[in-house]
Amino acid sequence: MPLQPDCGPHPRGPPRPRARRVHPSDTSNPEIVPVKGDPMSEQANVQIARDGWDAWNAHDVNAWLKTLDEQHRWETDTLPAPLIGRDAAGQAMRMYLAAFPDLRFTVDQLLSSGDYVVSRYTATGTHRGDLMGIPPTNRHAEIHGCTVAEIKNGTMVRTWGYWDTGHLLRQLGVMPA
Repeated sequence: MPLQPDCGPHPRGPPRPRARRVHPSDTSNPEIVPVKGDPMSEQANVQIARDGWDAWNAHDVNAWLKTLDEQHRWETDTLPAPLIGRDAAGQAMRMYLAAFPDLRFTVDQLLSSGDYVVSRYTATGTHRGDLMGIPPTNRHAEIHGCTVAEIKNGTMVRTWGYWDTGHLLRQLGVMPA
């Protein structure tokens, strides 16, 4: 049975089947995605963002990379250039986890609008490893940040990260208060 009724020839070609609503964990048919503009799409996008934070908290690099598009672009003022692709994102995650082995994110708020999910979070951790040339200080730090994720076809294609690097560096004792 077709997903749409056959209404005869159409000047722009045959009618295309509409996507049905699915939960992000429904992998029974990977070609079916939520309908754009559908509230279910926004719910699915929020779940994808949540899955990403869960992977960070589990320190599971592979699980986080599964939430990212192969050409994912991660932009943040804390890194010298955007990170392109899963490999670069995985290296950055490993760097942060090595620097803060007890790194933990608390998601304070998630907001969605269409293909975008905004996460407001609090991150805590103890600086026990090298952080971009800064030797371990063994100091505990807490920062607040915000990430905007663009999600298409079930993966994050682009993220923008905003947080106060200076606040972190002051807590680590490497920048004057």
